[in-house]
Amino acid sequence: MKQTRDLSDTIAQVKAQVRLEGEVRRRGVELRGGTRRLEGRCPLGGHEDSTPSFNIYLDTQRYYCFGCHAGGDVLDFVQEMDGCSFLDALERLSGRQVATPGRASSNGTARMASAPVQSRRQPRADALATAFPARQASLAPILTRAMLHYHQSVARAPFVQDYLSSRGVSPAAVRRCLLGYADGSFRLTLSGKPELWQAAREAGLLTARGQEWLSGRLIIPEVEEGKCTWLIGRGLPGSSPHFVSFPDKKYLGLPLDKPLLGFGRAAALCEARPPLPVLGIHVVEGAVDYVVTQEWSLPFYNVALLGTHASRTQLQGLLSLHRRSGGLPFLLDLDGDEGGGLGTLHLQEQLRGYPVRALPEIAQGKDLGALAEHPYGYAWWTHAFHAVGEGGEWQ
Repeated sequence: MKQTRDLSDTIAQVKAQVRLEGEVRRRGVELRGGTRRLEGRCPLGGHEDSTPSFNIYLDTQRYYCFGCHAGGDVLDFVQEMDGCSFLDALERLSGRQVATPGRASSNGTARMASAPVQSRRQPRADALATAFPARQASLAPILTRAMLHYHQSVARAPFVQDYLSSRGVSPAAVRRCLLGYADGSFRLTLSGKPELWQAAREAGLLTARGQEWLSGRLIIPEVEEGKCTWLIGRGLPGSSPHFVSFPDKKYLGLPLDKPLLGFGRAAALCEARPPLPVLGIHVVEGAVDYVVTQEWSLPFYNVALLGTHASRTQLQGLLSLHRRSGGLPFLLDLDGDEGGGLGTLHLQEQLRGYPVRALPEIAQGKDLGALAEHPYGYAWWTHAFHAVGEGGEWQ
Protein backbone atom coordinates (compact mmCIF):
# COMPACT_ATOMS: atom_id res chain seq x y z
CA MET A 1 0.00 0.00 0.00
CA LYS A 2 1.48 3.34 -1.07
CA GLN A 3 0.29 5.16 2.06
CA THR A 4 1.96 2.59 4.28
CA ARG A 5 5.25 2.95 2.41
CA ASP A 6 5.00 6.76 2.49
CA LEU A 7 4.45 6.80 6.25
CA SER A 8 7.26 4.33 6.92
CA ASP A 9 9.63 6.28 4.67
CA THR A 10 8.72 9.57 6.36
CA ILE A 11 9.38 8.14 9.83
CA ALA A 12 12.76 6.82 8.67
CA GLN A 13 13.67 10.15 7.04
CA VAL A 14 12.77 12.18 10.14
CA LYS A 15 14.77 9.85 12.39
CA ALA A 16 17.77 10.10 10.07
CA GLN A 17 17.66 13.84 9.30
CA VAL A 18 16.34 15.61 12.41
CA ARG A 19 18.77 15.72 15.31
CA LEU A 20 17.11 15.78 18.71
CA GLU A 21 19.55 18.33 20.15
CA GLY A 22 18.89 20.62 17.18
CA GLU A 23 15.14 20.52 17.74
CA VAL A 24 15.57 21.16 21.47
CA ARG A 25 17.90 24.11 20.86
CA ARG A 26 15.54 25.51 18.24
CA ARG A 27 12.99 25.83 21.03
CA GLY A 28 15.30 28.00 23.12
CA VAL A 29 16.86 25.41 25.45
CA GLU A 30 20.52 25.98 26.27
CA LEU A 31 22.44 22.69 26.22
CA ARG A 32 25.89 21.94 27.56
CA GLY A 33 27.96 18.81 27.67
CA GLY A 34 30.39 16.59 25.82
CA THR A 35 30.39 14.36 22.79
CA ARG A 36 27.99 11.73 24.18
CA ARG A 37 25.59 13.59 26.49
CA LEU A 38 24.10 17.08 26.72
CA GLU A 39 22.12 18.55 29.57
CA GLY A 40 19.93 21.54 30.17
CA ARG A 41 16.88 22.76 32.04
CA CYS A 42 13.76 20.77 31.27
CA PRO A 43 11.51 22.62 28.79
CA LEU A 44 8.51 20.36 29.32
CA GLY A 45 7.20 22.22 32.36
CA GLY A 46 5.36 20.89 35.38
CA HIS A 47 8.33 21.00 37.78
CA GLU A 48 11.07 23.30 39.01
CA ASP A 49 14.44 22.69 37.38
CA SER A 50 16.95 25.01 39.02
CA THR A 51 19.57 22.28 38.57
CA PRO A 52 19.57 21.03 34.95
CA SER A 53 17.96 17.59 34.84
CA PHE A 54 17.08 17.27 31.14
CA ASN A 55 19.56 14.97 29.38
CA ILE A 56 20.08 14.16 25.70
CA TYR A 57 22.06 11.05 24.81
CA LEU A 58 23.64 11.76 21.45
CA ASP A 59 24.40 8.16 20.44
CA THR A 60 20.83 6.94 20.90
CA GLN A 61 19.12 10.27 20.06
CA ARG A 62 16.88 9.96 23.10
CA TYR A 63 16.18 12.28 26.03
CA TYR A 64 15.36 11.72 29.68
CA CYS A 65 14.49 14.17 32.46
CA PHE A 66 15.40 13.10 35.97
CA GLY A 67 12.97 15.68 37.34
CA CYS A 68 9.69 14.76 35.63
CA HIS A 69 10.82 11.38 34.25
CA ALA A 70 9.74 12.20 30.70
CA GLY A 71 11.74 10.51 27.97
CA GLY A 72 11.72 9.45 24.35
CA ASP A 73 12.98 10.40 20.90
CA VAL A 74 12.56 13.54 18.80
CA LEU A 75 8.98 12.62 17.87
CA ASP A 76 8.09 12.11 21.54
CA PHE A 77 9.70 15.47 22.38
CA VAL A 78 7.59 17.36 19.85
CA GLN A 79 4.44 15.60 21.08
CA GLU A 80 5.23 16.61 24.68
CA MET A 81 6.13 20.20 23.81
CA ASP A 82 3.24 20.88 21.45
CA GLY A 83 0.60 18.62 23.00
CA CYS A 84 0.01 17.01 19.63
CA SER A 85 -0.41 13.49 18.26
CA PHE A 86 2.35 11.29 16.85
CA LEU A 87 1.14 11.99 13.32
CA ASP A 88 1.07 15.76 13.89
CA ALA A 89 4.62 15.63 15.27
CA LEU A 90 5.73 13.65 12.23
CA GLU A 91 4.24 16.23 9.87
CA ARG A 92 5.80 19.16 11.74
CA LEU A 93 9.25 17.61 11.60
CA SER A 94 8.99 16.44 7.99
CA GLY A 95 7.42 19.69 6.78
CA ARG A 96 4.70 18.00 4.79
CA GLN A 97 1.33 16.31 5.17
CA VAL A 98 1.51 12.55 5.53
CA ALA A 99 -1.21 10.29 4.14
CA THR A 100 -1.75 7.31 6.40
CA PRO A 101 -3.91 4.19 6.57
CA GLY A 102 -7.15 5.09 8.29
CA ARG A 103 -6.83 8.80 7.39
CA ALA A 104 -8.53 10.59 4.57
CA SER A 105 -6.29 11.48 1.65
CA SER A 106 -6.77 12.89 -1.83
CA ASN A 107 -7.70 9.41 -3.00
CA GLY A 108 -10.32 8.85 -0.30
CA THR A 109 -10.14 7.08 3.04
CA ALA A 110 -7.76 4.15 3.33
CA ARG A 111 -8.08 1.27 5.79
CA MET A 112 -5.39 -0.17 8.04
CA ALA A 113 -3.88 -3.27 6.46
CA SER A 114 -2.41 -6.16 8.41
CA ALA A 115 0.20 -7.02 5.80
CA PRO A 116 3.71 -5.83 6.58
CA VAL A 117 5.83 -3.41 4.65
CA GLN A 118 7.72 -5.37 2.02
CA SER A 119 11.44 -5.60 2.60
CA ARG A 120 13.65 -3.49 0.35
CA ARG A 121 16.86 -4.02 2.30
CA GLN A 122 19.11 -6.87 3.19
CA PRO A 123 18.85 -8.07 6.80
CA ARG A 124 21.09 -6.02 9.03
CA ALA A 125 23.64 -7.68 11.30
CA ASP A 126 22.30 -9.44 14.39
CA ALA A 127 22.27 -7.31 17.51
CA LEU A 128 24.54 -8.24 20.34
CA ALA A 129 22.90 -10.15 23.17
CA THR A 130 21.46 -7.49 25.44
CA ALA A 131 21.89 -7.47 29.18
CA PHE A 132 20.46 -4.99 31.63
CA PRO A 133 22.63 -1.88 32.07
CA ALA A 134 25.43 -1.87 34.65
CA ARG A 135 23.54 0.59 36.86
CA GLN A 136 20.52 -1.71 37.03
CA ALA A 137 22.77 -4.70 37.65
CA SER A 138 24.11 -2.94 40.75
CA LEU A 139 20.54 -2.17 41.85
CA ALA A 140 19.24 -5.69 41.21
CA PRO A 141 19.49 -6.77 44.90
CA ILE A 142 17.22 -3.97 46.18
CA LEU A 143 14.88 -4.32 43.19
CA THR A 144 14.60 -8.06 43.80
CA ARG A 145 13.92 -7.43 47.49
CA ALA A 146 11.12 -5.03 46.56
CA MET A 147 9.69 -7.40 43.95
CA LEU A 148 9.42 -10.27 46.44
CA HIS A 149 7.86 -8.02 49.09
CA TYR A 150 5.30 -6.70 46.64
CA HIS A 151 4.56 -10.24 45.45
CA GLN A 152 3.83 -11.37 49.01
CA SER A 153 1.56 -8.34 49.50
CA VAL A 154 -0.94 -9.65 46.94
CA ALA A 155 -2.05 -12.31 49.43
CA ARG A 156 -2.95 -9.53 51.88
CA ALA A 157 -5.00 -7.55 49.35
CA PRO A 158 -8.26 -9.32 48.38
CA PHE A 159 -9.37 -6.40 46.17
CA VAL A 160 -6.19 -6.84 44.10
CA GLN A 161 -6.98 -10.53 43.69
CA ASP A 162 -10.54 -9.62 42.66
CA TYR A 163 -9.22 -7.13 40.11
CA LEU A 164 -6.83 -9.69 38.59
CA SER A 165 -9.61 -12.28 38.44
CA SER A 166 -11.85 -9.77 36.62
CA ARG A 167 -9.05 -9.30 34.07
CA GLY A 168 -8.83 -13.06 33.48
CA VAL A 169 -5.57 -13.49 35.40
CA SER A 170 -5.38 -16.63 37.54
CA PRO A 171 -3.33 -17.18 40.74
CA ALA A 172 -1.02 -19.41 38.67
CA ALA A 173 -0.20 -16.49 36.36
CA VAL A 174 0.30 -14.22 39.38
CA ARG A 175 2.97 -16.63 40.62
CA ARG A 176 4.48 -17.18 37.18
CA CYS A 177 4.86 -13.44 36.54
CA LEU A 178 5.67 -12.59 40.18
CA LEU A 179 2.97 -9.93 40.16
CA GLY A 180 2.80 -7.76 43.24
CA TYR A 181 1.01 -4.95 44.98
CA ALA A 182 2.69 -1.88 46.47
CA ASP A 183 0.70 -1.35 49.67
CA GLY A 184 3.21 1.13 51.12
CA SER A 185 4.75 -1.28 53.61
CA PHE A 186 8.03 -1.94 51.76
CA ARG A 187 9.60 1.22 53.18
CA LEU A 188 8.97 -0.11 56.70
CA THR A 189 11.21 -3.10 56.02
CA LEU A 190 14.09 -0.69 55.39
CA SER A 191 13.81 1.10 58.72
CA GLY A 192 17.14 1.21 60.52
CA LYS A 193 18.98 -0.01 57.42
CA PRO A 194 20.53 3.12 55.87
CA GLU A 195 22.38 1.26 53.11
CA LEU A 196 19.19 -0.42 51.90
CA TRP A 197 17.27 2.85 52.22
CA GLN A 198 19.86 4.63 50.07
CA ALA A 199 19.79 1.82 47.48
CA ALA A 200 15.99 2.10 47.31
CA ARG A 201 16.33 5.84 46.73
CA GLU A 202 18.87 5.27 43.94
CA ALA A 203 16.61 2.69 42.30
CA GLY A 204 13.67 5.10 42.35
CA LEU A 205 11.64 2.91 44.70
CA LEU A 206 11.45 5.77 47.22
CA THR A 207 10.85 9.45 46.59
CA ALA A 208 12.99 12.22 48.09
CA ARG A 209 10.56 12.31 51.02
CA GLY A 210 10.82 8.58 51.57
CA GLN A 211 7.44 7.63 50.10
CA GLU A 212 7.05 4.64 47.81
CA TRP A 213 7.11 5.71 44.16
CA LEU A 214 4.75 2.92 43.01
CA SER A 215 2.45 2.94 46.04
CA GLY A 216 -1.13 1.83 45.37
CA ARG A 217 -0.31 0.06 42.10
CA LEU A 218 -0.29 -3.45 40.70
CA ILE A 219 3.37 -4.33 40.13
CA ILE A 220 4.70 -6.15 37.05
CA PRO A 221 8.44 -6.91 37.22
CA GLU A 222 11.10 -7.65 34.62
CA VAL A 223 13.30 -10.53 35.73
CA GLU A 224 16.58 -11.58 34.15
CA GLU A 225 18.65 -14.50 35.39
CA GLY A 226 16.51 -14.68 38.52
CA LYS A 227 17.04 -11.02 39.42
CA CYS A 228 14.60 -8.13 39.15
CA THR A 229 15.91 -5.36 36.90
CA TRP A 230 12.87 -3.08 36.62
CA LEU A 231 9.31 -2.59 37.86
CA ILE A 232 6.22 -0.98 36.39
CA GLY A 233 3.06 -0.18 38.31
CA ARG A 234 -0.48 -0.24 36.96
CA GLY A 235 -3.12 1.91 38.63
CA LEU A 236 -6.04 0.03 40.15
CA PRO A 237 -9.68 1.19 40.10
CA GLY A 238 -10.53 3.03 43.30
CA SER A 239 -6.91 3.26 44.45
CA SER A 240 -6.03 6.71 43.14
CA PRO A 241 -6.11 8.40 46.58
CA HIS A 242 -3.23 6.12 47.57
CA PHE A 243 -1.04 7.00 44.58
CA VAL A 244 2.08 8.90 45.56
CA SER A 245 3.31 9.82 42.09
CA PHE A 246 1.31 10.91 39.03
CA PRO A 247 -2.13 9.62 40.12
CA ASP A 248 -3.53 10.50 36.70
CA LYS A 249 -1.18 8.06 34.96
CA LYS A 250 -2.43 4.52 34.38
CA TYR A 251 1.12 3.15 34.19
CA LEU A 252 4.22 4.34 35.99
CA GLY A 253 7.66 2.76 35.80
CA LEU A 254 10.82 3.20 37.79
CA PRO A 255 13.03 6.09 36.56
CA LEU A 256 15.55 3.65 35.05
CA ASP A 257 16.14 2.44 31.49
CA LYS A 258 12.87 0.92 30.27
CA PRO A 259 13.42 -2.71 29.22
CA LEU A 260 11.70 -5.02 26.79
CA LEU A 261 9.29 -6.59 29.28
CA GLY A 262 9.63 -10.37 29.16
CA PHE A 263 13.06 -10.34 27.54
CA GLY A 264 14.70 -12.13 30.47
CA ARG A 265 12.14 -14.94 30.46
CA ALA A 266 12.22 -15.27 26.67
CA ALA A 267 16.03 -15.36 26.58
CA ALA A 268 16.07 -18.08 29.25
CA LEU A 269 13.54 -20.12 27.29
CA CYS A 270 15.68 -19.79 24.16
CA GLU A 271 18.63 -21.26 26.04
CA ALA A 272 16.50 -24.02 27.59
CA ARG A 273 15.16 -25.14 24.20
CA PRO A 274 11.47 -25.66 25.12
CA PRO A 275 10.15 -29.17 24.42
CA LEU A 276 7.05 -27.78 22.68
CA PRO A 277 7.24 -25.87 19.37
CA VAL A 278 7.63 -22.09 19.64
CA LEU A 279 5.99 -20.28 16.74
CA GLY A 280 7.71 -16.90 16.86
CA ILE A 281 8.50 -13.76 18.82
CA HIS A 282 5.20 -12.22 19.92
CA VAL A 283 5.35 -8.45 20.53
CA VAL A 284 2.52 -6.82 22.49
CA GLU A 285 2.09 -3.26 23.71
CA GLY A 286 1.11 -3.19 27.39
CA ALA A 287 2.23 -4.79 30.62
CA VAL A 288 -1.15 -6.44 31.27
CA ASP A 289 -1.13 -7.72 27.68
CA TYR A 290 2.16 -9.45 28.51
CA VAL A 291 0.63 -11.00 31.64
CA VAL A 292 -2.18 -12.41 29.49
CA THR A 293 0.34 -14.09 27.18
CA GLN A 294 1.62 -15.93 30.26
CA GLU A 295 -1.90 -16.71 31.47
CA TRP A 296 -2.75 -18.26 28.11
CA SER A 297 0.68 -19.93 27.76
CA LEU A 298 0.89 -18.72 24.17
CA PRO A 299 3.52 -20.76 22.25
CA PHE A 300 5.76 -17.77 21.56
CA TYR A 301 8.62 -15.86 23.07
CA ASN A 302 6.33 -13.14 24.43
CA VAL A 303 7.55 -9.58 25.09
CA ALA A 304 5.99 -6.13 25.59
CA LEU A 305 7.18 -2.70 24.44
CA LEU A 306 5.36 -0.89 27.26
CA GLY A 307 4.30 1.64 24.65
CA THR A 308 3.71 1.95 20.95
CA HIS A 309 7.31 2.45 19.81
CA ALA A 310 10.44 0.40 20.40
CA SER A 311 13.50 2.18 21.72
CA ARG A 312 16.91 1.33 20.30
CA THR A 313 17.63 -0.87 23.32
CA GLN A 314 14.31 -2.69 22.91
CA LEU A 315 14.97 -3.18 19.20
CA GLN A 316 18.33 -4.72 20.03
CA GLY A 317 16.52 -7.04 22.42
CA LEU A 318 14.11 -8.12 19.70
CA LEU A 319 16.94 -8.84 17.26
CA SER A 320 18.83 -10.70 19.97
CA LEU A 321 15.80 -12.97 20.52
CA HIS A 322 15.57 -13.50 16.76
CA ARG A 323 19.18 -14.67 16.72
CA ARG A 324 18.92 -16.76 19.90
CA SER A 325 15.76 -18.47 18.64
CA GLY A 326 17.39 -19.54 15.39
CA GLY A 327 15.59 -16.97 13.23
CA LEU A 328 11.97 -17.27 14.36
CA PRO A 329 9.58 -14.67 12.86
CA PHE A 330 8.04 -11.68 14.63
CA LEU A 331 4.31 -11.41 15.28
CA LEU A 332 3.27 -7.80 16.00
CA ASP A 333 0.20 -7.56 18.23
CA LEU A 334 -0.06 -3.91 19.33
CA ASP A 335 -3.34 -2.29 20.37
CA GLY A 336 -6.07 -1.91 17.79
CA ASP A 337 -6.22 1.89 17.97
CA GLU A 338 -4.52 4.74 16.10
CA GLY A 339 -1.44 4.68 18.31
CA GLY A 340 -1.06 0.94 17.99
CA GLY A 341 -1.53 1.10 14.22
CA LEU A 342 1.16 3.75 13.81
CA GLY A 343 3.42 1.86 16.19
CA THR A 344 2.99 -1.30 14.14
CA LEU A 345 4.01 0.51 10.96
CA HIS A 346 7.01 2.02 12.70
CA LEU A 347 8.16 -1.35 14.05
CA GLN A 348 7.71 -2.97 10.64
CA GLU A 349 10.00 -0.29 9.27
CA GLN A 350 12.57 -1.00 12.01
CA LEU A 351 12.43 -4.73 11.28
CA ARG A 352 12.77 -4.53 7.51
CA GLY A 353 14.57 -7.55 6.17
CA TYR A 354 13.31 -9.84 8.95
CA PRO A 355 10.28 -12.17 8.85
CA VAL A 356 7.41 -10.20 10.36
CA ARG A 357 3.62 -10.14 10.28
CA ALA A 358 0.99 -8.07 12.09
CA LEU A 359 -2.02 -9.66 13.76
CA PRO A 360 -5.33 -8.59 12.17
CA GLU A 361 -7.53 -6.27 14.20
CA ILE A 362 -9.89 -8.13 16.55
CA ALA A 363 -13.29 -6.45 16.75
CA GLN A 364 -14.14 -7.80 20.21
CA GLY A 365 -11.27 -6.04 21.97
CA LYS A 366 -8.48 -3.59 21.18
CA ASP A 367 -5.80 -5.59 23.02
CA LEU A 368 -5.08 -8.85 24.82
CA GLY A 369 -5.95 -7.32 28.18
CA ALA A 370 -9.47 -6.56 26.97
CA LEU A 371 -9.89 -9.97 25.29
CA ALA A 372 -8.92 -11.79 28.48
CA GLU A 373 -11.99 -10.36 30.21
CA HIS A 374 -14.25 -12.36 27.86
CA PRO A 375 -14.87 -16.12 28.13
CA TYR A 376 -14.14 -16.49 24.40
CA GLY A 377 -11.20 -14.10 24.29
CA TYR A 378 -8.63 -16.84 23.78
CA ALA A 379 -10.67 -18.35 20.93
CA TRP A 380 -11.02 -14.96 19.25
CA TRP A 381 -7.28 -14.34 19.49
CA THR A 382 -6.46 -17.81 18.14
CA HIS A 383 -8.81 -17.26 15.20
CA ALA A 384 -7.07 -13.96 14.40
CA PHE A 385 -3.66 -15.62 14.58
CA HIS A 386 -4.69 -18.33 12.13
CA ALA A 387 -5.86 -15.55 9.78
CA VAL A 388 -2.28 -14.22 9.66
CA GLY A 389 -1.28 -17.13 7.45
CA GLU A 390 -3.99 -16.44 4.88
CA GLY A 391 -1.79 -13.82 3.22
CA GLY A 392 0.93 -16.31 2.36
CA GLU A 393 4.25 -17.02 3.97
CA TRP A 394 5.87 -14.78 6.58
CA GLN A 395 7.52 -11.91 4.79
